[in-house]
Amino acid sequence: MCLHIVQLYIEALCHGNLLQEEAINLSNIIRNNLSVQPLPVNMRHEEHVICLPSSANLVRDVNVKNKSETNSVVEVIENLLI
Repeated sequence: MCLHIVQLYIEALCHGNLLQEEAINLSNIIRNNLSVQPLPVNMRHEEHVICLPSSANLVRDVNVKNKSETNSVVEVIENLLI
C-alpha cells in the first residue's frame, strides 16, 4: 500500500552552533525537497504551554553514544494527518 502525503506541517527547532542563516537554509532544504502543500492553519496542533515550579526536577536520563556530550539527545515527534 502506497500512501501519498498531500499536506504537511513541520515545526523545527535548530539548536547548537548554527547561525540564523544556516537554520533558514536547513528549513529551505526541507521545504524545497517536499513537494506537498502546507497543512492549513486550522488543522495544525494547538500550542500548550505550562509553567513549571522552580523546584521541579525533570531530568531525563537516556542511553546515548557520548554521555559527556550534553546535546546528545534529539527527540522527534511525528504527527502526520493524511
